[in-house]
Amino acid sequence: MKTIVRIEHESGEGIFHSESCNRLSNYQEFAERHGEFPTPHCETPKLNMDKFGKNWFCAFKSIEQMNEWVTSSEIKEFIKLKCRVLVLDVTQYQEGTHQIIFTKESIKNSKDISDLFK
Repeated sequence: MKTIVRIEHESGEGIFHSESCNRLSNYQEFAERHGEFPTPHCETPKLNMDKFGKNWFCAFKSIEQMNEWVTSSEIKEFIKLKCRVLVLDVTQYQEGTHQIIFTKESIKNSKDISDLFK
């Protein structure tokens, strides 16, 4: 089992796939910073988004790593845009250098820690 962190819109989409990302007040700066973040297919090692024919979702490997890529003011804005910061215990995951991917059906425990960032 692995404990990971995900910022997720109430729709279930991650921050890069929801409209929330485009609505950030500093969207251009955020987009430029994350342009340096590799996609799962470009990770080392390469992460297989099609493994086992399942849907895989991206997450941060820790709160510390999330804080390296998303500023505290951006986290607050994401929360106002109906996102939640979740700590997840998962059993199916693939770990790269910059991120981790997981299956939602492998979530064994989920804790919403959004209030810590308001």
